[in-house]
Amino acid sequence: MRRDYLGKVLEFLTITMFLGVFLTVMVQIITRYLPVSYPWTEELSRMLFVGAVFFCAPIAYRDYEFVIVDILVDLMPKGIRKFVNLITSITIIVLFAVILKYGITLTTNGHRQLMPTLGIPMSTAYALIPFSAVCFIYYATLNMMRDVRGLLGMTRSEREA
Repeated sequence: MRRDYLGKVLEFLTITMFLGVFLTVMVQIITRYLPVSYPWTEELSRMLFVGAVFFCAPIAYRDYEFVIVDILVDLMPKGIRKFVNLITSITIIVLFAVILKYGITLTTNGHRQLMPTLGIPMSTAYALIPFSAVCFIYYATLNMMRDVRGLLGMTRSEREA
């Protein structure tokens, strides 16, 4: 059995980010009724929420929990279904390779720009894009290898079923 350490790290980071969103919004709500105001809570909660989404999305892809329309795919024979899944994995790898390339550019350019209330470089938030892209490429590669093994291991009668 293969252990998915990346998945465990992503799950931990997702939970941490959502907990941060919860705590930040609670501070924002509580201070609304006090004479104290924290303008950074809105920006921090937004950044934490975006971080949670970027950490959670590769996990959802790994576990096939994204919403998909698979009516046509389910009507296809098993061999064609595996081939379609293989093409989908390859397409996702190409897409996220492009996202990785431009995400790195955005991250390096964002170092000069600061978040208005937090004073943190925007590259900190933008770095989530290439990180998430690498995670997607990793899981898509694993799915692609599984699909290739499935296609190569199938007999002709299984492909036509």
